[in-house]
Amino acid sequence: MPIAELADFLTRAAAEGSGFSAAKSPSLDSEARHVRILEDDRIVAIGAYAIHEHADGSSHAALETVVERSMQFPAFEEAVVAATIAIVDEAVPVSAWSQRPSLDRALEGLGFTPSRSL
Repeated sequence: MPIAELADFLTRAAAEGSGFSAAKSPSLDSEARHVRILEDDRIVAIGAYAIHEHADGSSHAALETVVERSMQFPAFEEAVVAATIAIVDEAVPVSAWSQRPSLDRALEGLGFTPSRSL
């Protein structure tokens, strides 16, 4: 899929108040670090992750999703998260950043538990 379509999706999402953090944006340059969910050949969601290295030598994958407003319901959000987790190395623990109630419910359905709330 052309990069212009990715940029268009992210521009629309930003207009709706959604987008990736600075830490996840570089993941969009790597096909191995993000997934695009399409409906009728247009992007409706993207999941991406970044690897965070810790001082003790451990690491974890921190994931985020950007989902078109019309698709922000728990079942779809869960599918986007699951697709994103599927591209992370199984040996790497995964955390998620949520800014939407529908994503909170999806993460809960996948067994995630809140570790902090801002």
